[in-house]
Amino acid sequence: MKSEGWRPLRRQKKPLLTAKQRAARLKFAKQYRNLTEEWDDFLFTDECPKYLFQLPNPKDYIVWGSQESQVPPAYQVKKSSKWIIWGGMTCRGLTELHFMPQGQTLTAEYYINNILGKEVKPLLRRKNVNEATDKRKLFSSNRHMTFVQDRAPAHAAKATQAWCKRNLPNFTEKTSWPPNSPDINPVKKLWSIMTKLSTKTQLLRP
Repeated sequence: MKSEGWRPLRRQKKPLLTAKQRAARLKFAKQYRNLTEEWDDFLFTDECPKYLFQLPNPKDYIVWGSQESQVPPAYQVKKSSKWIIWGGMTCRGLTELHFMPQGQTLTAEYYINNILGKEVKPLLRRKNVNEATDKRKLFSSNRHMTFVQDRAPAHAAKATQAWCKRNLPNFTEKTSWPPNSPDINPVKKLWSIMTKLSTKTQLLRP
């Protein structure tokens, strides 16, 4: 097989889309296709579950050594503690991370009071571009800020949509975000990088 140019390839995961969902994604792409510098003022946000003991993927995490005894173990527990983390990013910097209490579900009420009100709205008050990455001014001006969230139930709730209309200059309404499309939110890539880094750190724990 190898002599013929064949090699093992990993199958990529992609959302299984209906014709209606594909049409919605195409409409979304056409809506924003002509943006250039405007993307700088888009705040992409999302939540992500994180486990205290994240199990490594044996295909991705290989430790090189001369003896098996030199390879550090990957410690694990049967039921690891889990947190839901919220965060966001722009091309200029990051929000601070919001750690939801253990056992707390992401309801519209919690999302509005603790994330939108305490994490997102204060971003409009940032003034200094020379602060740390998670402290600096993120938008060229407040009126240009566009808040991006997906169609998760807490995001799409009527109360959440109403809050965004009252308090934010611009935001992606639930009707404009195509369903079954987690791959179009670039913050997902940031979560993936964080997961890989945290897993590699766990491999080195004594």
